[in-house]
Amino acid sequence: MKKGFSLIELLVVVAIIGVLAGAGIVGYQGYLDGVKKDTAKNQATQLLRALQAAEISADSGLTGQDGCGPNDTVASCLGALGSTLESPYQTTTMTSANFTESCGTDGTHFSTTESVRAMNNLSGQTVTLVACDGGSPPSPVSDATASQTF
Repeated sequence: MKKGFSLIELLVVVAIIGVLAGAGIVGYQGYLDGVKKDTAKNQATQLLRALQAAEISADSGLTGQDGCGPNDTVASCLGALGSTLESPYQTTTMTSANFTESCGTDGTHFSTTESVRAMNNLSGQTVTLVACDGGSPPSPVSDATASQTF
């Protein structure tokens, strides 16, 4: 009697391992998508909180973050505040050009409802940030939004 495994037995084991690995990769990809959404939503929330602090400084005539003066736009201020952040959907750090009215422009990290409004004109306004995916052109990411009323 021969000792060892037959070719059929080895092929079945390899097939089973392949199926399990494939299922694991699909599950892991879903996990990564959720992490990206959560990261983008947290970044939007942090940016809006920082924007609120910058707006208070601008209204008080205080000098704070460069790009967040009373006459600077919301997009300029968000770009300055987000200059150390990297979007989970794109590989570049944020600048004022990455905050536009819609996600339709390549390179947009977040769309915002008030990108061209001056910082000293935010009182009573609601600013909403919506994360944009890394597609070409980018599209809005559902469940990755944050809003703040000033």
